[in-house]
Amino acid sequence: MKSRQVARGNRQWRNALCVLMLLLSTTQTKAIVRELKSVRLIADTSGLWFLNGTLPVGCEVTYDNGKKRRTTGYLNGNMSWNNFDLKSEQGEYKSGVFIIDLAKAEANQRKVVIDVKVHVMLGEEPIISRYTLHLPNLVNLAVLVPETQRLIPGSIFNPDISFYFSNGKRYRTNPWNKHSYISGDKLTLFFNKDEIIDGLIRIPENVIESGDRITLSAMWKADHSIFDVRIYTLDFDFVEYMIYKQVYVLDGSNGSAGGTNQNGGNGLNGDRGRNGREAHVYMWLDSTGSVLHLKSICGESRKEVMLKPGIGKIEIEVRGGSGGNGGDGGRGGDAASETGDAGGVGGNGGYGGNGGDGGIVKIWCDSLAEGFLSQININNLGGAGGFPGKGGKGGEADNGETSFLIDLFFPSRNSKGYDGEPGFPGKQGPEAEIVVESAEEVKKKFFLEK
Repeated sequence: MKSRQVARGNRQWRNALCVLMLLLSTTQTKAIVRELKSVRLIADTSGLWFLNGTLPVGCEVTYDNGKKRRTTGYLNGNMSWNNFDLKSEQGEYKSGVFIIDLAKAEANQRKVVIDVKVHVMLGEEPIISRYTLHLPNLVNLAVLVPETQRLIPGSIFNPDISFYFSNGKRYRTNPWNKHSYISGDKLTLFFNKDEIIDGLIRIPENVIESGDRITLSAMWKADHSIFDVRIYTLDFDFVEYMIYKQVYVLDGSNGSAGGTNQNGGNGLNGDRGRNGREAHVYMWLDSTGSVLHLKSICGESRKEVMLKPGIGKIEIEVRGGSGGNGGDGGRGGDAASETGDAGGVGGNGGYGGNGGDGGIVKIWCDSLAEGFLSQININNLGGAGGFPGKGGKGGEADNGETSFLIDLFFPSRNSKGYDGEPGFPGKQGPEAEIVVESAEEVKKKFFLEK
């Protein structure tokens, strides 16, 4: 009985203590809230928030005694965001980041207005602060060639645009890329005097005739005073390839598998590669001596290129065709059960076909162009020989009695067929035949053949 009274007394004491602590906590909290003097929003404006709409933010409160506390997240404080409300007509707060609606900010004279309110005790006046952020203005732009892009005849590329803003930030991007924060439809782009709608700059193959420079320009549609014009020098030190390949020949068929106790069939040999094609080349200097014209004809194929004399290379390829690969030998047939037979022998692999011989190149040029024949490289090597076929596996032997476990996993076999032999490479073609005539005769021959 006495122990029950003691226990009851302890419970009453603990309950009284809890009530006292709650009252003290409430009084202390109220005192802290009453000491709160101000609140301000701190935003991270070091990034491209004005383009991607993502603005990291935090709140800082100040008390009458000068002490400060900061929110968790961007400001690395220990104050919970549950104590704050952030409201704006130009966006909303989500998990430590304020998401800006850039279209609404634009409509609001390019301003983002955020009201910050601190939760206080019931009956107390809330503490509110207003934060206004202005979107920076575009002040300049530059139209640039991508760093990995070479300006050679035939190049196709989107230029980069570098945007400069009033807050000192620079944003370099390809506006015609879907991942860009600024789209290409906000710009007017020109290549020389032509407006480019799709953003693709296409340098013609024959641009050398019009000089060694191109002009790129871009203008901001919303403000025509923001534009850039740049002249770029073309790079003519390039290699142009004129490749005339031969068609592939057939590989040898694989040998058929043998029936019971029968040998596998031999693989067939690969076909011989075709000889390289014959190409005719016509080259001459223009009347100014600044453009080297080079045109080639091979069957129905026509290719034309222009070079600066002494700069750049042409590689003409008329290699022989590769030989066909040899077929694999067929697998030998297995021995009949309980006969003790060895099974069939695997078929032999086929031989690879020999490669075709290199092709022939004939060049007609005028006496001035003859001095630049070193700009032409001819690749008329013979074709590679075909790979040999593999010998087929021998058939499984029968020992006439129950096999041991090792025989189940590694059964005895008859002989494997022999592997074939690789084909020989073809012979290199002859040196180019060169005929020097007047430029008029060279042109006449080209147009007659064409």
